[in-house]
Amino acid sequence: MKQLTNERGYTLLLTLVIAVLIVGFISLLLAGTLTQQTQVEKTDHNFVADDVAEMGMEYYRADILNKYVITAKEVKTAIQDAITTNPEKYVTATQVQQLEQEKEEAGINSLRGYIEAYTLSNHLVEKDKSEFQLYSVPKTSLASNAVQVKIELKGNYLEAVQLSTLSLLLPINLVNTNFNGGSGNGSGGNSYDQLFPTPDFQLPENISACDDAFSNSPCKIYDTKVNLSTIPDDTVVYFVGNLSANQTLMGLDGRNGTLYLLGNLDIQNSTNIENVNVFIQGESSYNHLEAKNAKFYYGDDLDFKIETTFTNSIIRIAGTAVQGSNSHGNKGIELDHSTLSFEGANNTISKITMNHNAKVCVANNTTIDVIDHSSGTIYVKEGVTFSPSTHLSKNYVQVLSDAEFTSTCIGTPSGGSTSVKTDINVNLENITNDVEYDIQTPE
Repeated sequence: MKQLTNERGYTLLLTLVIAVLIVGFISLLLAGTLTQQTQVEKTDHNFVADDVAEMGMEYYRADILNKYVITAKEVKTAIQDAITTNPEKYVTATQVQQLEQEKEEAGINSLRGYIEAYTLSNHLVEKDKSEFQLYSVPKTSLASNAVQVKIELKGNYLEAVQLSTLSLLLPINLVNTNFNGGSGNGSGGNSYDQLFPTPDFQLPENISACDDAFSNSPCKIYDTKVNLSTIPDDTVVYFVGNLSANQTLMGLDGRNGTLYLLGNLDIQNSTNIENVNVFIQGESSYNHLEAKNAKFYYGDDLDFKIETTFTNSIIRIAGTAVQGSNSHGNKGIELDHSTLSFEGANNTISKITMNHNAKVCVANNTTIDVIDHSSGTIYVKEGVTFSPSTHLSKNYVQVLSDAEFTSTCIGTPSGGSTSVKTDINVNLENITNDVEYDIQTPE
């Protein structure tokens, strides 16, 4: 004991040991306190996680949906309020429909185009908004073989404006012409092109006689005993003199030929004619005639002695037409898909039977005793005395002006120029290979 308490410094060492023990004890207490706080925080988080797992996601999902519904109602209410207060700021369904209709009409007008009024002089037609423009080429006349039309279409293509041109050379027979009135100054006389070829009775100069095979058409013949069955297709034959007795015209059946008779025609027996153009300069008479797909022009008087039938045919009579009473008991003059034009004066017909959109045109004073009408129209020129005595109650009669009568019953006058204004409708679907196209689109 004496050594421990001596003055060699053991008291200082003992004090140091005690201090170290006190500091270590305090450190242990502090570490325990910190550890316990961390465990409490982790435990709290575990409690929240356990609560979410037990409740599931329904609570949160319902809360989100409620907020969405409330927001949607607020947006809808705001839109309705805005439309009510400022409707001009919004595109309505009616405006959308109107815009679609305008767009469709603009497209149709740009692609098709149409002409409401057309004259045979240089002209310019413009659609609204410059969507369609049509220009004519130099002035032409109805006697020309063709009319050239130039069409220019302007429109937007992507970011640029494109101009496309279309030039058409239209054969005149592809143009449907309706007369609106006016005065014709032409020198066409009685020649017409559209419904009937020109009945030129002048014998061509230096025309030769027909050979045995008719290979030198057009040609002329004098012998009425010629065998017409040997005439080739599309042959033009001039008969110089009269054709009479028992000679028939059956030889031209189905051959699309043309027969010019410079004298009189007197057919005493039954005659059938098909696919033939017949021009007769002198007087004509038939005992019985059946014609199909034919065109007749009678330059002088015509006597229908017995029953006569025309199918898909056109008949023009420049002289006086007479039909005897012996045909009253049958069908008389029967028209089926045919046009019969009385252009001479004082015509006296006993009976006409009209079927399948037949047309009867009366250009001068005419008397028809009986009209048996099932289908068709009778056209009478204004100012003409027309005397159908019986059976007219079922007929449809139209009174036409001179110009209307010409376009409806005869066709387009040819020869010289004309100042008649017309409406022209061109059907591009019917254009044949004769049309020339020149389409240019700028780069």
